[in-house]
Amino acid sequence: LPYAYRMGIGYDVSKEFFMCLQWQKEESKPIQLCAALEYHYSKSFFTKLGVMGGSETIFAGAGVCFKGIRLDFLINHHRQLGFSPGILLSNQIKSRKPLKA
Repeated sequence: LPYAYRMGIGYDVSKEFFMCLQWQKEESKPIQLCAALEYHYSKSFFTKLGVMGGSETIFAGAGVCFKGIRLDFLINHHRQLGFSPGILLSNQIKSRKPLKA
């Protein structure tokens, strides 16, 4: 299997808007950039829109958050391959406070 490295940064522009940029490098391929914006309607509902540079792929999605569990529904469009749906399920584990010495 070819190796792949990813690194990204994000910035909360406001309570509603989040923007991020990701770099991806796969073996024998040039570096690919991905930029995305998220808009949070409330603590529970959000939408997103983004573009992936090297493959000229655009994507959009919507999702819900509940008690640290996040469910994203995505669709992307590649110029040659057409539409592809996707689902992302993630869980944010809250860290414990460090022990005081």
